[in-house]
Amino acid sequence: MSSQIKVYLKNAKEALQKKDYELSLEWCQDVLEEDASNYYAHIFVGKNNACLDRNTAALEAYLKALAIDEDNMLAWTGLFQLFETGFFDKSVLTYGHFFQLCA
Repeated sequence: MSSQIKVYLKNAKEALQKKDYELSLEWCQDVLEEDASNYYAHIFVGKNNACLDRNTAALEAYLKALAIDEDNMLAWTGLFQLFETGFFDKSVLTYGHFFQLCA
């Protein structure tokens, strides 16, 4: 991971902690422009979108993170927190696909 990406991720995390979700998303976009498969950028995109009630975008980001590293619990945690709110978009994730991910 380049030092520039590390700076972007640090900035995204700080903005998220300050609840400046749009700014954090901008930093995440900078990361993804350099490394489209950056796990942590997708996690931050998911969390920011969940905090902004953009649940479908959050779900898509968590699924991208799971596709990159299905053994890392951060994406699973975000996904289940999203489901705890009662959100489940069958057009993005079917029940069958969900159970397949859990297997």
